Amino acid sequence: MCNLQFFRSVLALTAVSASMLANASTGYTASVAPGGAYMGWQSINNFGDLAGGYSAYIGGQFSAPPATDWGATYYQSNVINDKGVVGGTIGDHNSGYAILSSKGSSVLLPSFNQSYNSFASVTALNNVGQGAGVASTTHRISSHDGESIWSMHAFRTDGSTITDLGTLGGFESEANGINNKGEVVGWASLSDRTQHGFVTSGGKMVDLGGIAGANSDQAIDINDAGLIIGNADFGWSHNSYAYVHANGTSTLIETPNGFQSKSSALNNYGQIVGRMWDRSRSYGFMYVNGQVIDLNTFIDPAQGWSVEAALDINDRGQILTRACKNQGRSCTEMILSPDILQSIPTPQVPEPATYAMMLTGLGMLAWSRRSKRQAK
Repeated sequence: MCNLQFFRSVLALTAVSASMLANASTGYTASVAPGGAYMGWQSINNFGDLAGGYSAYIGGQFSAPPATDWGATYYQSNVINDKGVVGGTIGDHNSGYAILSSKGSSVLLPSFNQSYNSFASVTALNNVGQGAGVASTTHRISSHDGESIWSMHAFRTDGSTITDLGTLGGFESEANGINNKGEVVGWASLSDRTQHGFVTSGGKMVDLGGIAGANSDQAIDINDAGLIIGNADFGWSHNSYAYVHANGTSTLIETPNGFQSKSSALNNYGQIVGRMWDRSRSYGFMYVNGQVIDLNTFIDPAQGWSVEAALDINDRGQILTRACKNQGRSCTEMILSPDILQSIPTPQVPEPATYAMMLTGLGMLAWSRRSKRQAK
């Protein structure tokens, strides 16, 4: 647990060394992400493939949403790994299902609850056949207009089954990240209904301890070294500040001028990205070696773009961002690529033979469709 203190105000970029700032604009190349403004990309793998919105971009080609024969009306891709496996949600106006897709084949993961108005989603994938997400349980926490509202629990998956990770004494939890060791991070409610970040150890959920003075916090991502990032809310106005958790201690990231912040991703080099903001505008940032870098220093101001948020970063150092121009009237995802790409670390863990879901293929779609009809 960290000792909360509001860090002293500093000038906007004095947290960054002069030499780093001098080289920032020439060390990166900015390019509009494939598809332009309407794709909603939110995940980038180590080969530059993308997932987000209703599609994916793999090997230079757009992939169509997964096909079903039971009338799905929406699809959301959340994450892509280095194998080209995409995780997300597919469903209709009744329910949503966790889905994995790869090379034209898709599988719906089994759920804790096949009832009307249930929901499940894959939110994180590693590169060794494992993933994590969130799914409705059979515990009804309330109802609205005669419809049940189910509690949600974090899960871990091997590609064919899901394992309930439970909570920290409350009713709900959600998984946000998983590393190549299979360690999952997210948030879970306590018995007093507050929320703390968690990490799994030996398959069991472990409370990260909370942030002193915070209303709640959640862990967002974890790398293979066990470095964890998260976000915490403070006060009646729910001001948000990003934090880093290492060696059992959580430390708030000091931002220029006390800007609010949220972290979104980190890589195996310990580079952290997210966004920070004040009352007038939002800035994408990278946090490395204890320093906060405004990502707008990575692009040519003459292009007219303003990087408003960093969404993801891969091990090669490529940063997926959200950028706008014309005073926010034109926005799109943009990729910032370092002129010298970092090498991709080799996962130091044994790799399962394959995703079991790639063996079962569309048979699992049929299973889920039958279960859905039986539940009606």
